[in-house]
Amino acid sequence: MSGPRFTAKVKVQAKNNRTDVQTTVAFQPDYDAGRNAEWSEWTPAMSLSMTIKNELADRLEAGQTYTLTFDPTDD
Repeated sequence: MSGPRFTAKVKVQAKNNRTDVQTTVAFQPDYDAGRNAEWSEWTPAMSLSMTIKNELADRLEAGQTYTLTFDPTDD
């Protein structure tokens, strides 16, 4: 499979502990300084949340921006 590779800048919006081992992390698009211009012209919305182990969630900071990479794979 081939296709375009692109990135999305997301900011941690909220972290909610679900259990003593899992946290749900909600992300929102980060449009500061023209970020996400590559895809937001055609798709100006994004919704993303992950439920992950607390030890990983602890490494993500509220308000911090992260880069998601969308890279096509053959599998």
